[in-house]
Amino acid sequence: MRDNRGHHPWRFLGQHFAEWTVVYKPRAELPVGRLGCTRWDLGEVWVAEGQNIADRRSTICHETGHLIRGPFPSWRETYEEALVDRQAARLLIPTAHKLGQALMWNGADYQLTAEELWVDETILNVRLSTLAPREQAWLREQLASVFVDAPA
Repeated sequence: MRDNRGHHPWRFLGQHFAEWTVVYKPRAELPVGRLGCTRWDLGEVWVAEGQNIADRRSTICHETGHLIRGPFPSWRETYEEALVDRQAARLLIPTAHKLGQALMWNGADYQLTAEELWVDETILNVRLSTLAPREQAWLREQLASVFVDAPA
């Protein structure tokens, strides 16, 4: 059975990293400002408790990206986080078409669009900021046909 929302982070994690365990932790136990982290020493992916389904989906997809890439030195943290965010955004929002439909349907409201796409706003922003030039042009054209500037 295919998930109608596309990539299924829990299924992917279970199929490719079955030896890893997802553990839900109070936010206070995670690094400051993080909703998840990969604990290489314990073979666990920690996810902050209290997240909605879209946030958990985005967090688990992000952390799975770290599992795929493997451990990295602390001096590469900024690079690795940005790279894994981009990978997660492309997996969770695979096409500009899907993104454009959600933006149009929701009047370009970011929060509603993120909910529609079943992602958090960070993933939505990363996907929008890393569109390929062809995707940007297509999306701009589609949105221009729907959103017309009001006369002055």
